[in-house]
Amino acid sequence: RGAIAAAKALINEAIAEKLDIKNFSSSNTFRVTDLGCSIGPNTFLAVQNIIDAVELKYQSQGHNAPEFQVLDKSSPAWNKGRIHYSNASPKVFESYAAQYAKDIECFLNARAQEVVCGGLMAIIVPCRPNGLPCSQDTIIDTLGSCLLDMAKKGIFSEEKVDIFNLPLYFASPQELEAAVERNGCFRLEKMEILPQEKPSGNFSRGKVLSSQVRAGMEGLFKNHFGEEIIDEFFDSVHKKLNELSKFESGNGGSLFILLKRIATI
Repeated sequence: RGAIAAAKALINEAIAEKLDIKNFSSSNTFRVTDLGCSIGPNTFLAVQNIIDAVELKYQSQGHNAPEFQVLDKSSPAWNKGRIHYSNASPKVFESYAAQYAKDIECFLNARAQEVVCGGLMAIIVPCRPNGLPCSQDTIIDTLGSCLLDMAKKGIFSEEKVDIFNLPLYFASPQELEAAVERNGCFRLEKMEILPQEKPSGNFSRGKVLSSQVRAGMEGLFKNHFGEEIIDEFFDSVHKKLNELSKFESGNGGSLFILLKRIATI
């Protein structure tokens, strides 16, 4: 909050001197996007400072203030009732896919600087099978369902669920193969979906999956919802997965990829 207050005068000055409103019509919506890490009052304060400065700019030049639309990454309306792109609109999925394509390109370029020509690189990544709709992700949907169940019990608010999102994208083998070809620094030598781990002893499939998710994501849930709910949450995930049958056939898994560094022109 202190940084927001300290930057207010600079933002006001920048908008007054640098924003050319001749390029904008007051009849069109003026969009303000918050890309920061804050939620709640701090975000509202920062955005309101910007809106006030823009309104003053329009008024100083004899124009009516436009209608404002705030695009806040933590806005409950942005992904209400979901914690992932699963079952979201196609546009949301497309934005995740586009970002993943950029990220994997950066990853391959960085590794190309490290691997000598002829060297091998083995990668294991989560994936979804070719042709599986993005709307189907049983485990992620189960995580969201358990959070909503706890919210309905009053353990935390539904809004707290709405502003929580898992920034994960599960590419298909086809997408990853295309990414390697576009990059051009590696040749795909082998690609294979790994068999899912079989439960051992008295552990059910639901217990194995919930334990794997907890090992990788517990910190995300703990930081947002609090440490005190973690045991109950993952116990709920374990039980709900055991009640399902379709996840047994697998709508996701791990993909093994073997790449060889090739000479580039």
